Amino acid sequence: MGRVLRAVVLGMLAVPSLAGQAPEPVTPPRPFRSGVDLITLNVSVTDRAQRFVTNLGKHDFIVLEDGRPQAVTFFAYSGIPLTVAIVLDSSGSMDNAIGAAQEAAVGFIRRLAAGDRAAVVDFDTNVRVLQPFTVDIGALEKAVRSTVADGQTALYDALYRSLEELQRLSYPDVDTPRRHAIVLLSDGRDTSSKQQLDAVLDLANRSNTAIYAVGLGERDEGGRLATFEAEFALRRLARESGGRAFFPTDMQQLQGIYSEIRRDLASQYTIAYASSNTRRDGRWRNVTVLLAQRDLDAHTRPGYFASR
Repeated sequence: MGRVLRAVVLGMLAVPSLAGQAPEPVTPPRPFRSGVDLITLNVSVTDRAQRFVTNLGKHDFIVLEDGRPQAVTFFAYSGIPLTVAIVLDSSGSMDNAIGAAQEAAVGFIRRLAAGDRAAVVDFDTNVRVLQPFTVDIGALEKAVRSTVADGQTALYDALYRSLEELQRLSYPDVDTPRRHAIVLLSDGRDTSSKQQLDAVLDLANRSNTAIYAVGLGERDEGGRLATFEAEFALRRLARESGGRAFFPTDMQQLQGIYSEIRRDLASQYTIAYASSNTRRDGRWRNVTVLLAQRDLDAHTRPGYFASR
């Protein structure tokens, strides 16, 4: 997906460079028809300095599915509410970190935009939905501060339960795209789940939910989590769902990390398209988003499973 491919695609689509031009006006999101399967992508764009870019228009984006250009039928930068599950590890090993984790989560909650909904899920050996999805900031804060460290670590069960809760949500306007995310904080590898990592990844992909993972825990001399399996799992969850993974070396970094996650979510473009591949074969399809301006990078989920 280097410069040659980008140039070929630009030529195929006859997309003009928008450098130096005023950004395309942002129009309010319009419902799209639910009679066809539309693939929704939530895309963050950064420049070479890793700053979020928020002044792009529809024609700045090139969407490829299995290498084939796709026609974007829905585009919005603002107006798409966020629904996020805040998932906190409250296992016994979090005893010394639970206070800082609570403060960081509360800071994130207080920065939710009007119309955003959140839930609080905590886990040790068991999984508990402490606060179902709501816009009530006070109720969310209360739920976060009620967590107590104890027990083992059912990380995958907690993620799977959170994804199920997201899938159960109903919306008055069924034709409008949704933005779903999970913000996970955990300090170690899974020790007691019934669910497996692959099952969590499959459900995250099918529900188009990005997982933002924050990994705490003891570290080796190279700065990695002492349990390599834990870091590998968190990185994979983030990468394959279109989220991001963070590994702070100091508890004081948590506030900044949660702020970075919030900036990422607040800077997303929502793009939807009807795939030119109409086969309902249930197979994986690779998705790539390119930018007309070569010095920008797009970040989104890497693909999806087709309907059956």
